[in-house]
Amino acid sequence: MFGFKFGVVSVGNPYPARGIKLTSNVLIGERGYASDDPYFVNTSNVIELDDKAELLATSTDGNPLLWRMDYGKGAFMVFNGSMLQEKVNRGVIAGALGMLEPEFIYPVFNSKLIYIDDFPSPIREGSIPSIYEAYHKDIKQFYREIWWPDMLKAAQKAGLKYTAGIIQSYQDNVEGPFAYPADEDRYNLISYGREVIKSGGEIGIHGYNHQSLQSDQRIADYYDYKVWKSTDVMADSVTEVLDFAHRAFPNYQIMSYIPPSNMLGPDGREALKRAWPNLTVISSLYEEDINKVSYVQEFEVAEDGIIEMPRISSGYMDSPFEQWAEANAITSLGFYSHFVHPDDILDEMRGQNLSWEELYEGFTLKLERLRSTYPWLRAMTSTEAALDLEKVLNSEVKWTRVPGRIQGELSNMNGENYFILRTDHSIGRLQNCTVNKIDDGVFLVTALKDKFEIGLGD
Repeated sequence: MFGFKFGVVSVGNPYPARGIKLTSNVLIGERGYASDDPYFVNTSNVIELDDKAELLATSTDGNPLLWRMDYGKGAFMVFNGSMLQEKVNRGVIAGALGMLEPEFIYPVFNSKLIYIDDFPSPIREGSIPSIYEAYHKDIKQFYREIWWPDMLKAAQKAGLKYTAGIIQSYQDNVEGPFAYPADEDRYNLISYGREVIKSGGEIGIHGYNHQSLQSDQRIADYYDYKVWKSTDVMADSVTEVLDFAHRAFPNYQIMSYIPPSNMLGPDGREALKRAWPNLTVISSLYEEDINKVSYVQEFEVAEDGIIEMPRISSGYMDSPFEQWAEANAITSLGFYSHFVHPDDILDEMRGQNLSWEELYEGFTLKLERLRSTYPWLRAMTSTEAALDLEKVLNSEVKWTRVPGRIQGELSNMNGENYFILRTDHSIGRLQNCTVNKIDDGVFLVTALKDKFEIGLGD
């Protein structure tokens, strides 16, 4: 009898249910998503559902994974699996909660970002066969005449801004002195940097070199890096790369840091604060790291005031997991953050042995999917999004529900605030806000004043 409350007619033995298919828009914009990627393996029971249950997601073989069942004046939401323990799946939780109540509204950041790590940076001399055969250009000519114009064109078409992460040197010096390394390239910094800024983008710091700021030998060995001599030496390297950037752009304020290889130790973080008083945001990784070498973040303002703003996905080519991770972050947070490297084409693993034409086509298709599925996301740079994120985290909203209306009252409001509203009701009279449909039964609410109201129809 108890199982019927949950919409279950019969239960079989647990088994490894592979793949996932969304029969609903529990993830915004992703109704019909299907993948048998190895990531999607749930320990699930074989389930037969009541005909009255609303099926929201299944495994590849059709076994129910997520469903809703009305009961009395309320409803049950059931997930028949084990994958929700991982934070990358939080969008499923947010979407499922939104389908439990007649109206469900929650704040989001409403931002989309894209980073280019290791750019501008020293460009290696010479050529590689795949590039020379295709373009009759060496590596430097390829970056200047092919890769960078293509990247600018892709961003303009997709309505995105780049945040570029400078590397001053690829020498593995972790002891100092650091001034004027032999391979630094001030010309390319100025040339590419001006174009990043002119395109509406931002220049941040990726590192003095590509040796992650940490002193744990186990973590250093993971990427065959060196361990820094001390926090003071780390701070000296940060001071040098900031000076290098300021020599190129004397009046430009640099406020964003992207850890090399997404690794950063507590001592490295202390070195950053010591050498960089106006450091505003650190952007590393969101997803858990089973190897425990990465600097994994939540979206928050740390006790020292630095904004923690992780990235979600990476690479030029789309993949089922990347699409899933992005959709979960957009559904739960209204946030898209992606990164690529200039030299992915030079790396067999990161470039997947594909030509630049293939990588560029994949990249533009990926960005077009983002633009067409989530046209409401605002294009921002790292610092713009971080300051906006801080504003959202510092604000609070009080909801009052009366028949036919949702009333919101914001404290600490500073500019527009954004919310996702799920409801099957039509949208009625609005006060001090706008409401735009972004999916079936899903709306983006923009609060224009601290007190606002959403009217609801039948």
